[in-house]
Amino acid sequence: MGQKSESSGAYRRLWSCDEVALRDHLLRLPATARHNRFGMSVSDDFVKAYAARSFTIDNMLIGYFSGGQLRAVGELRPVNATRLLGISGDMEAAFSVEPDWQGQGIGSELMQRIIRAAQTRSCKTLYLSFLTGNQPMRKLALKFDAQIEMDHGEAHGEIAPGKPLPVSYWQEGFRDTASFAIAALDFQAQRLKAV
Repeated sequence: MGQKSESSGAYRRLWSCDEVALRDHLLRLPATARHNRFGMSVSDDFVKAYAARSFTIDNMLIGYFSGGQLRAVGELRPVNATRLLGISGDMEAAFSVEPDWQGQGIGSELMQRIIRAAQTRSCKTLYLSFLTGNQPMRKLALKFDAQIEMDHGEAHGEIAPGKPLPVSYWQEGFRDTASFAIAALDFQAQRLKAV
C-alpha cells in the first residue's frame, strides 16, 4: 500500500460523463475495500447500478486521478431526499481510495474538499457512517474532529462544517467550471480512442 506517488495526480469534480470512470474505480476495489465503502458485501451489478445513479443534481463527487485513472472518490449527498438541490440541512459523506493510493493524504484532501462543498451548501451537520473495523475511515474522521459513536459494529460520525468564507462560492464556481472543461476533454479523448 501507498506505493504510488500522489504528486502525479489531480483532483476534480466528477460529472455524468465520468460514470464509467466511477464504475471502474468501484469495481477495482478489492472485496474488503468494497465492503468497507458500502458497509456490506455488494455485487458487481450493484456497483454498476450505484455508479449509474450517482450523478444527480444534489449529489457531488470529487475524484482523484492518477495516470488518467480515477483512483479515489469523495461523495457528498443530502440526508433528506426532499431537500432542494442539496442546499442547507444535513449531508452525508462517503469515501473510497484504492489500496495502492492509501496512506498518501488523498483521503484527507478529499475530506477537506467535501467539507468546503458542504459549507457552501449551508450544511448543518456532515454525517459519516462506517464499519468499526474500517480503520482508515476512523482515522480520517478523527483527523477532522468528528464526534464518533459506536453502535453494533457500525460507527457514526458527525462534523460541523461551519460557515463558508464569501470567496468560497467564487472558488467553487471556478473549480467546477475548470473541472467540467477537463471532464469534457477527457470524455472526448476516450471517445476518439474507441473509434
